[in-house]
Amino acid sequence: MANYDYEIVNGRKIRVRPKETVSEIDKNGYFRRQPNHFTTPFGDGENDLKAEGNKRYRLVWAKLCHWSNRAAIVRELEGLEDQISVNMVEHAPHEKNLGWEYVYNENNIDPVLGDQFLSEAYYRADDDYQGRTTVPALIDTTTGKVVNNDYNWLTTYFEVNFRPWHKKGAPELYPVELREEIDKMNLWLFDNINNAVYRSSFSRSNEGHFDGVNTFYAAMDRLEKRLETNRFIFGDYVTDSDIRLYVTLARLDIRYTAQLGETKRPLYTYKNLWGYAKELWEIPAFKNNTFFADFAVPPADAKGSVERSFNVRFLKQLDFAQFWGNVDDRSALSSDPEHKLKAETDAGTARSDADVETEKNREDAAIYAKIHAIPSTEFAKYTEEELPTKKDPASLPPLADTREEDYQTILAEIRELPDEPELSPTANAKSSTAASEEVKKKIAEPLDTMLNAVELAQYVESAKQFYGALEELETALGATRFLAGDFVTEADAALYVTLVRFDLLYSRYLGPVKYRVQDLKNVSDYLKDLYQIPAFAHHTDFAAIIAREELRERKTASAPAHTTIWHFRRLTGMHSGRFRPSAPTCPQTRPIRSILETTADSTSTRPGTIWAQNLRKKRRKKRRRPADAAAADQIIDKK
Repeated sequence: MANYDYEIVNGRKIRVRPKETVSEIDKNGYFRRQPNHFTTPFGDGENDLKAEGNKRYRLVWAKLCHWSNRAAIVRELEGLEDQISVNMVEHAPHEKNLGWEYVYNENNIDPVLGDQFLSEAYYRADDDYQGRTTVPALIDTTTGKVVNNDYNWLTTYFEVNFRPWHKKGAPELYPVELREEIDKMNLWLFDNINNAVYRSSFSRSNEGHFDGVNTFYAAMDRLEKRLETNRFIFGDYVTDSDIRLYVTLARLDIRYTAQLGETKRPLYTYKNLWGYAKELWEIPAFKNNTFFADFAVPPADAKGSVERSFNVRFLKQLDFAQFWGNVDDRSALSSDPEHKLKAETDAGTARSDADVETEKNREDAAIYAKIHAIPSTEFAKYTEEELPTKKDPASLPPLADTREEDYQTILAEIRELPDEPELSPTANAKSSTAASEEVKKKIAEPLDTMLNAVELAQYVESAKQFYGALEELETALGATRFLAGDFVTEADAALYVTLVRFDLLYSRYLGPVKYRVQDLKNVSDYLKDLYQIPAFAHHTDFAAIIAREELRERKTASAPAHTTIWHFRRLTGMHSGRFRPSAPTCPQTRPIRSILETTADSTSTRPGTIWAQNLRKKRRKKRRRPADAAAADQIIDKK
């Protein structure tokens, strides 16, 4: 038996939970999710698990875990609430991380199992189990042992093996004629959607992070195309695959945005996927098992920059039901527009009305309803007094930002150059001044409001103005090199120090951003163009922009490696020379052309110079994918 670290809690000897960012990271920095351990299938074989109703089994899941959320949705869709009991777990504070705990129950004790921690059922089943204790976990109530934690197949077991205990008219989520295609689709969804978000956030290398990010958004584009003509993934009716996709989509904007560090597009910008997700949420079993407020809240003991985050500032002002309840009508894509679910014809053969009406089952239903009504332990810790409010906007922690300082030092360095360039040329004073005012009123001030607002309506109005200005800017920079024409002015410096921080710093606090600066081609090329001027390069420290909050809060010497380096690669490369500067239109105007043709010191060791160097690209290590995953790719493009 291996040696384990333990903590004693209420007389219980509980093993410390392994950390995925240590135990599940390979030598190349990729996140490799641990395999499921309890995988004995339900079936008719001699060694198979036997499906039974009457609460022989207990499903343990967590609100925040999308892997377990699937099982909760299927359990309710199929009407198994009175046949498979349920409980929820959360993480609670201890000296060490002890994993999932029954925090919703009196004294944190599960009333059926008598356990305080989920791990107790794991080690009862296998005393030498060495992985993380995960949800969903299906526990045999007669032995108190975990019998299955295979999230890949647990929903299928509920759909097929527990069919005799389904409610009458339960939906057909795994139809026989589609099973082969559903299995392929589920494999594809796991690799490209469900697990991709975790690969991006848990990986400890550039390659691992970008592998997850790029895989995810490429898959989203393919799904968006498929759902252009399909109401659901396989046509007219909801299947098991839709549930697997939904649980990731439901968390994308409100939770994964805060975790990924790299959110290319929010869900609401995908016309078909957004409409599709809202249609699913409208189904009661989906709605009942989706907890947006819990998805949004960060750990209650988080301090500093997290307290400034979008979710924390507006947590109690966000009306998720109203936002998701604005359902798009996609019924025209279906040959059976009145129905989203297709009913089974042979469900419920092992149940009777008497089973449903027992006092025991009514009591259990009440418990389940109570669990649905209780906020997660993290959410519950946030009170009105602890959250920033309209009454006290000063309660927001200060943002460690040197935007104004860098702006002034850039201007000062340029003005000290021997040829005395004019950053406020008299010959172009009108357009230069107008550009500066535009930057201030349409970019800088709305952004500052977005970063500091504690009133949601104020944030929304400023966001409309800011993103509208970015769209205008993208169009304008397609026709002119700089804001006021051929040469750099103070307006360009003011805009530069603002936008160069947007993807790296400000977006952390703005929830699901509508645009990343890097995805606006003209704006991005414009910033790179400016960066070739030594004064701009000298006072642009990308590592410091990224790490400053981390340094302030964590008191560490540098930002996490997987954070610090992410952004350098995408900013690498010389400007494309979109426009060559023309001769000055006025003889009195000193051209700044000579400065534009000067590159940053290529010998510098400062992190910022990485942007200006033509670095040789490292060959990315290809992530090994299962042989059947490549075959599964073919299924996504089928209509």
